[in-house]
Amino acid sequence: MSSPTENAQDFAKLYGHFPPVYRPHDFAERGARSKWRTAMQKSLPALYLPAGLELREGSHYQPPRFDFGWKLTTEEVTSICQQQGLRAADFVGSDPARLPAQTTLNNNLKLSHPDAPSIRIDTILAGEATPSICITLTDNHRAGNARPFTRSIQAVKGFLGLEEAREPGWYLDSRWSHWQWQSSDGFKLTNSGRTSQEGGW
Repeated sequence: MSSPTENAQDFAKLYGHFPPVYRPHDFAERGARSKWRTAMQKSLPALYLPAGLELREGSHYQPPRFDFGWKLTTEEVTSICQQQGLRAADFVGSDPARLPAQTTLNNNLKLSHPDAPSIRIDTILAGEATPSICITLTDNHRAGNARPFTRSIQAVKGFLGLEEAREPGWYLDSRWSHWQWQSSDGFKLTNSGRTSQEGGW
């Protein structure tokens, strides 16, 4: 496993074009990771991510995961639960704990919008330190910085009963919230090199 110092030139080549807030933090400096995450949270949500903020094939120091979707308010969670026969408690906890609610949402979504992308329930960081619930359409680990097509976004927004003016954005995932050594194995490396404006599906 190579060290961050040995990868400094690679980092500059791969990520030097990023806005400063997105660039890898100093891996040797104590507290740098926490400072990076705090600054990143304050800058979110973002409408677009810089090109190249995605998993590199193989094992490397990889970017954090950014989830593209809607950060839900307590009222919105309550409304969705009432529509879909779920409880607010179904939206919190570990990934396995949220899976039944996620499956219910996707089954109901496919009934009304067969071509809509599958959605995910995540916890994200934005603004404050407390994790918030997010309905995710995609993330940069699977799709680079490509956003779904507008028709897909509108279909999911209508299904969730969100206000027309509510636009999705990119948020920092609470579990993968910093640069770390990680393998791309198990992820679909799609849309590599595409721009956010090109959309995804």
